[in-house]
Amino acid sequence: MWRSLLGSFGIEHYLHVLSPAFFRVLPPRKLWRRARSLVAASRDEHADARARARRADALARADLGIVLTSTTQGPTLAPSPTAARVVELYFHQIFSDAPSLIDLRAQAFGSRDAALTWSPARWLVEWDPAFIGPLRDVYRAFYADDDAAFTDAIARLGMAGAEDVFRTHFAGAGRMKFSLDHFARSFDAVFRCCRDERIELHPDFLPLGLFLASMYEHLEALDVEVDVGACFHRAVATSSTTVPSPRAEVCDG
Repeated sequence: MWRSLLGSFGIEHYLHVLSPAFFRVLPPRKLWRRARSLVAASRDEHADARARARRADALARADLGIVLTSTTQGPTLAPSPTAARVVELYFHQIFSDAPSLIDLRAQAFGSRDAALTWSPARWLVEWDPAFIGPLRDVYRAFYADDDAAFTDAIARLGMAGAEDVFRTHFAGAGRMKFSLDHFARSFDAVFRCCRDERIELHPDFLPLGLFLASMYEHLEALDVEVDVGACFHRAVATSSTTVPSPRAEVCDG
């Protein structure tokens, strides 16, 4: 039933990247509620308008060379600058408090002068602070090469038993090409580990997986290397967050 629900959201194309193991570590009721909230947000014109206004303002202040538009305008920029800006846009949204518009498909982008224009579908996500705070810290720790902070952030994300396999999902902090197949396989490994460790995932992993899948598919088609670490640092330096990173005690056993 939830697959039909998400199909009405327009994202059924990406459901194949979420492995069967994913649905063993996310309770059906929580999955249903999160899927239903995504669809409800996609149908709320007023919420979408507010989210776009906040995102447009955040992008203007960030000065990443990306402009949010109502319609796709012209051909995109060359593959390399397009790819870098798409990755920056992903991190910019993760690290800013405005709701995320998770449509990073190629068809959502165009260009105007030297700017990359972006006209995403109404795929709107409000992240749970208990999820997005630790996720931000996972990224911060990884790109700072801080093993202790990474371990702590993974534990607060509720995935202490899956730290090693989750770390391999990041592939590397330098230049890399993106492959949707690699993304699907590495996410599957994470979910299988969670299943084996009896870890229950936060339901926001559903929109996160869809967000990443749309980005990976776009970048795979561009077929260029991206300096992901440089994109991360540029995006985070120009983003603004007020969501705290909650610290929780981690109990042994």
